[in-house]
Amino acid sequence: MSVGSDTLSGAASGAALGSVAGPWGCVCAGTRVITNLGEFKNIEELVQEDGIIGCDGTKYIQQPIIAFQDPAKKECLEIETRLGHILQCSTDHPIYSSGQGRALRLSGGDRTRVKRYKFVDADKLILGDNIGLINELPIWGTKEMDNPYLVGMCIGDGTYGKDRGIRLCSADPDTWNYIESNDLGYQIDKNQYTKYNREFRSYRLTNRIDSFRELGIYEQTKLNKRLPDNIHIYNKESICKLIAGLIDTDGCVSFNPKKPKNSRILFFQSNIELINQVREQLVKLGIHSSLKTNKEKKSTFNGYITKEAYILIIKDKYSVINFYNNISLNISYKKENLKGFYEYIKNIATRDHKEINNICADRITKITPIGVKDIYNLEAGGSNTYIANLIITHNTVIGGVVGGAAGLIGGLSKKKKRDEAAKNVHRPDYQIPQEVFQNQAMYEAMAKSSRVPGQANIENQIGQNTAQSINASQKAAGSSADALASVGKIQQNALNQYGQLGQMGAEFQQQNIDKLAAARGETADYRQQAFDYNKNQPYQIAFGQNQKLQDQNRQDNQNITNDVQALGMIADDQYDKYGNKKKKSSSYSPFSSTATSPTYN
Repeated sequence: MSVGSDTLSGAASGAALGSVAGPWGCVCAGTRVITNLGEFKNIEELVQEDGIIGCDGTKYIQQPIIAFQDPAKKECLEIETRLGHILQCSTDHPIYSSGQGRALRLSGGDRTRVKRYKFVDADKLILGDNIGLINELPIWGTKEMDNPYLVGMCIGDGTYGKDRGIRLCSADPDTWNYIESNDLGYQIDKNQYTKYNREFRSYRLTNRIDSFRELGIYEQTKLNKRLPDNIHIYNKESICKLIAGLIDTDGCVSFNPKKPKNSRILFFQSNIELINQVREQLVKLGIHSSLKTNKEKKSTFNGYITKEAYILIIKDKYSVINFYNNISLNISYKKENLKGFYEYIKNIATRDHKEINNICADRITKITPIGVKDIYNLEAGGSNTYIANLIITHNTVIGGVVGGAAGLIGGLSKKKKRDEAAKNVHRPDYQIPQEVFQNQAMYEAMAKSSRVPGQANIENQIGQNTAQSINASQKAAGSSADALASVGKIQQNALNQYGQLGQMGAEFQQQNIDKLAAARGETADYRQQAFDYNKNQPYQIAFGQNQKLQDQNRQDNQNITNDVQALGMIADDQYDKYGNKKKKSSSYSPFSSTATSPTYN
């Protein structure tokens, strides 16, 4: 996201971002941002009326979208964190980071971990850096969902495909009691027993189809299952009951009083889209989770196939406390485990920085270049920040004005700082962005790498002499380059011929000798020009340069001679004078205990 002279103070002036030349950095398609109503959307689907959620340094803020920029192409990175958050963005996109973090002494003498954040361009981040996540998004709708707990259970363990009605299967007595005691309109299709002698019941819900159609989930199956459409319009109580239904079916609470440190809340799914939707709703409640991917083998009629399974893991102190305070499970043993986990963890001392600034830290574990991608650009009013895949980011700034230089988020929205940055863009001494010079540097590096090392040293010495010496050196270097190019061509031809020995004959050596003679003649011309050049220089410099030239040429000649001799020996050994390949001796066997190298007759 970019900011220009007219848009750095965009919240005040309302100027269009399209008036600024560029493109500048932002995030890739598919990045999830949050509207002012609390709806998670892909950035490419966002419209100006949606608004966008940002962060003022301690909590979320609702802010307008000033303008959009047309999509552009830029070099991008993929940043992955310990909790499994992934952000694809341009290399110059500023991300809220505290580096490696540090401990500060606060008032009262207590030493508490506090992470000082600033905005850092994506390509300046390194592995181990902490980046800031929005801690909580308590933005809820007002609509009440029809039996959200049942909806959650059906998404987890139910089927509601086309023309099949709605069925829910369970081996938990608590689930049976819930269905049978709440007048849900059901029929028991069948009862059966598992190999562990547990009763398994299949319910057919007869009067829920219209409700599921209204939610937009009816006829969804397996990997196509999603949370209800427009999930953001429902109130907090409905969302909490929906999540409870999901955990009671596809989740568990692991708690062992003897080893409480290993406790955690888990949610299992093979549907990555669904698990990400659940994760977004949990963050609105202040519940953060890590995402783990497992590969599991499943048997089929044609053998085994490998499928990916995903696990959400909730185990940090504040997330467990928020889960316990907001989500009421119905399965008895899960409810008891959750209470035990809560009672244990609430008394655990922690230095979690969320107590200080309400920002959740996540550590970078992987940074991967992903090449040129389409990036999407907008200007957020207010704080000029926005949340991307739950990560706090900032508008990209023109001309290398690093967002972090402005300090913490609290000071970024001040008009004075934005206006000062805007002035820099039109200053006479304004520096061209660094990336303009990157191509030139690349070309110079390529040219340097193509030179012979000895010649590069000579050129460096000549560069310290007079203009006449420089001209003479350039002339000599041109001749040297021609000679060396011919030598390189000879060597390449020799290698090609070595790979096709069947097409070589007795004339092979003579051809290479002729080319060697031509190369030596050109090298002699090069020596003469170097000698003429040396006559106009002080004796000491000329002698040293001439000696280096002679050593270089002598080494080149020796290398070529060695190559030709080696190739000639190979050709003589394997081919007769008519160019026919010699036959191997029949006495040779690679499997014989007395086997020797093959001989040619």
